[in-house]
Amino acid sequence: MDVSRVSGLPSLFCQLEVPITCFANELLLRIFSRFKAQDLFSVTSTCKRFYEIKKDRSLWEALFKQDFPRLTASPERSFFSNYVCNNTAWKKPPPFLDIARGRSYSSNVAVHDNLVVAEGENSCIKIWDKETGILQHRLVGHPYEDINFIYIRDGLLFSNAYGVSDFFETRVWSLTGTLMYTLNCSWRFVVGKDRFWGVCPYPDPTRGVTRAVKIWDKTNGALICSIDEDVSTFILDNNRLITGSSHGVIKNWDTNDYSLLGTMGEFQQNTSVRELVVDQEFLFAAYEGGVIKIWNTIDTSLITSIEPYGDVFDLTIKGEVLFVEAGGTFKAWDKNDLSLLYSVDNYSPFSFLLEGNMLVLGLKSGVIQMRDVRTGHIILEFSGHPTTKLELPHDGTTYHGNIENYRRKRYKFIIDGNRLISYGTIDFLGREGEVKVWDIGSGELLVSLEGQTQIALDQSSLVTCLPDERIRIWDFSARALSDG
Repeated sequence: MDVSRVSGLPSLFCQLEVPITCFANELLLRIFSRFKAQDLFSVTSTCKRFYEIKKDRSLWEALFKQDFPRLTASPERSFFSNYVCNNTAWKKPPPFLDIARGRSYSSNVAVHDNLVVAEGENSCIKIWDKETGILQHRLVGHPYEDINFIYIRDGLLFSNAYGVSDFFETRVWSLTGTLMYTLNCSWRFVVGKDRFWGVCPYPDPTRGVTRAVKIWDKTNGALICSIDEDVSTFILDNNRLITGSSHGVIKNWDTNDYSLLGTMGEFQQNTSVRELVVDQEFLFAAYEGGVIKIWNTIDTSLITSIEPYGDVFDLTIKGEVLFVEAGGTFKAWDKNDLSLLYSVDNYSPFSFLLEGNMLVLGLKSGVIQMRDVRTGHIILEFSGHPTTKLELPHDGTTYHGNIENYRRKRYKFIIDGNRLISYGTIDFLGREGEVKVWDIGSGELLVSLEGQTQIALDQSSLVTCLPDERIRIWDFSARALSDG
């Protein structure tokens, strides 16, 4: 964005040769205090540093007093929330740009810098310019119709397609549309700085090995190493690769030479390791059947185990709390003494987000709850989503679980300053849903966008898919808090 074109920006500032990014935060705050709300959102959507400065209380206090001189700010809300709730323009749907996708519905859409990427017709992948809607590239070559996901990182686009007999194919493209290499890799993978780790189905069926972890060079796709250990899940922790098998054995590997460092657990038929999470020297492992075991990764000893009463779908650690999704409930345990802190029933699977000291949960009733991470105390509730199913999962660089679980993870959920953006669906494939934007300070619904099928987000735009083969790009920054 050319900040010199923003109205309200001092002309002298526009003529300076020193880049704005070189200014101290204190100076930037003084400059931003001279902007109108619309210009403030436009400028601060250009980079993460400006975005963080935008959250300063003094900016919104000054804007509120300037634009609403006859109103008194509610002490129960932040000045940002007071501004939002008194600005009627905020509650209008933002301007949008429609582009043709060529597919009636899609589980895949992503936004990256100035690009929008989505699945098109006949398993092709299309890349558009976000500002103009002009088609830039059309990526073809996937032999399977079902593209599981599209993921962008470090200037590369990763796409995964699913074929017959559990065969998976991951293709790695440049953002200019060039196919770099193709891998036999499932949807379970991790993208590192210079390497790519992924689960490869059926590397050697004659030996009974149905899955292996393979490590490739991220630059050219060259195979570095293959660990044929019938892997059901894996994680990376500093210089260790930790794998869990379909027969309950967990192994530590050195990521420098991939030598075996240690083994935890004994062979148990049909006892697959489902989830792994590391906290310093402790490893929390969830097994098929609902048991969680805590291991010491240094001496490989078993410390203790807990049973959350149901198959575990996700393990997450935040501070001193272990969060567990199991059996339709969401449970929080003290990770040190393993005492149960609180439990939430009627929970919609994979529908949570951890943000600072807040936990956001989606319930099957269509209610979103904002809770204190440690105590579970309900801070605020948001109502109005469809009651059949609500999906609010977090993003991540590891895709795991079976196909059904992955598809539940495709929905986006974000806290943007003092706004909560959620997507709810009443259709498993995501072909019928709605996006809602809420004020966190008051719980008030600001905008509701119905008839959307999928969403993707960046700092300034919300991208949604429509059932009639269109993609809609909503400009949240240009219209945010405009004058009318």
